[in-house]
Amino acid sequence: MIMESRNEKIRRLQGVSIMTLGSAFYNIPSYITCLFDKNTELLPSVQELFELELAYLEYSVLQKSELLDRLAYFKSINWV
Repeated sequence: MIMESRNEKIRRLQGVSIMTLGSAFYNIPSYITCLFDKNTELLPSVQELFELELAYLEYSVLQKSELLDRLAYFKSINWV
């Protein structure tokens, strides 16, 4: 494997500003939006991994008609 030298990295990145690199980082979508629709909001108290797993399982397994009555970890679901 060929390692890129420090000078080669600098030359490759010379055209890329720090702001460009920084803004690319902030454009990464939230893991919540990757798991659920953008119209879905979890309760603020859902912070533990097991709660996220249970919320994802509920959301994935239940029929759309059952969601409003049976979801335990969601604050709102907005269907357009």
